[in-house]
Amino acid sequence: MEYYVYIIYSSSRDKYYIGYSSDPEGRLLKHNLGATISTKTSKPWVLVYKEKFTDKASAIKRENQI
Repeated sequence: MEYYVYIIYSSSRDKYYIGYSSDPEGRLLKHNLGATISTKTSKPWVLVYKEKFTDKASAIKRENQI
């Protein structure tokens, strides 16, 4: 399975959020539906960056670096 580090942006709050997921587009949808407590007050979010990894551990490591 592939994993991605993704960065989303909220223009309403001028705020970035960094995360990891095996489905960054699906995860973006959840952020925009308000399913994530830390991002639900800053909708709408747009995907501005994603980086692919072959394993979850590498994606988490990169997320922490950013």
